[in-house]
Amino acid sequence: MDLGKISPGEKFYCHNGVYRYQGHEIHDIVPQKNLTFEEVIIHSSNIGAVKMSDKLSRGELYRVLQGFGFGAPTQVDLPGERPGSLPVPGRWSTVTKGNIAFGQGLSLNAIQLCAAFAAAVNGGSLYRPYLMKRVTNALGETVRENRPVQVRKVIKPSTSTVVVDVLASVVTKGTGKAAAIPGVQVVGKTGTAQKADRAGGYAQDKYVASFIGALMSIKPRLVILVVLDEPGVKHRTGGKVAAPLFRRISEGILASCGSAPTNQDLVIASSPGAFPGAGAAPYKSVKVRKGHNPDEWIVPDLKGLNMRQVVEVCGKMKCEASFQGTGHVESQDPKPGSVLKEGASLAVSFKGDAI
Repeated sequence: MDLGKISPGEKFYCHNGVYRYQGHEIHDIVPQKNLTFEEVIIHSSNIGAVKMSDKLSRGELYRVLQGFGFGAPTQVDLPGERPGSLPVPGRWSTVTKGNIAFGQGLSLNAIQLCAAFAAAVNGGSLYRPYLMKRVTNALGETVRENRPVQVRKVIKPSTSTVVVDVLASVVTKGTGKAAAIPGVQVVGKTGTAQKADRAGGYAQDKYVASFIGALMSIKPRLVILVVLDEPGVKHRTGGKVAAPLFRRISEGILASCGSAPTNQDLVIASSPGAFPGAGAAPYKSVKVRKGHNPDEWIVPDLKGLNMRQVVEVCGKMKCEASFQGTGHVESQDPKPGSVLKEGASLAVSFKGDAI
């Protein structure tokens, strides 16, 4: 579309779900006959994607993917990043271009995918991602700060606008309906991928289900990627298992940052213990309640929580935390039930083995 090779309303014949392509069969989960460009994305048609790729030369498709950052490290501030795999066109077989169109024949990491998706919906700018926004010293002074750095412009803003509209339709009437959140503009795309087989090709019974989406009507706008490796359920598609989880995560974030209506009580459920052993915290739900004034909170009972869980609670209450010891909470000041203003100090003492 950005190269002028396709128009939004253009139709593609999708062979009722089975398409012979270069001696191979390509299938759609839901058979379709004729689909427009938008409908190919909305209904997640592999065949339609292959038909669209026929509009491009190998070099054009390669340059588009390269422009979005595939096959190269993002240079995120995390050691050990791998660049993924984007073979040069000279190494492509007769079916590679079609396979790449619906996600096979290349590999990438989650940060690459999020950065590329963000570029597709933010007006067309690819940014260098980073994990740590700011480093401060003991006095609260900023020692180092990461700011947005634009790597390059990958598509025109007008193209990005069309992409946003199509991806919004994926959520409102397509495979991503389970990701919809009332009152919030959600755009996204489902993914249901066969896993690569160590013996070559793709496994017939092993899948990765995913949903990547963005919350567009809040500030800051957020991109969220949900990936489930071999989900153990009957319906293993991204729309059935990943999209609902995307919605739950998004609703939690919206409630936390005040961008959407929320209940008076925010419930923080601690993990039953991702790291088994003597140091793992018991399962405990903590209610964080607002006070009578907008900047006040009712201090919950933190006893038994570990440090990670206490940090999560303090983040909800926007208070300054001071810790002493390791292990699980033995005492706290102020006491449970006290009123604490945002920005005030909450002192917590721990005892026992650290996790």
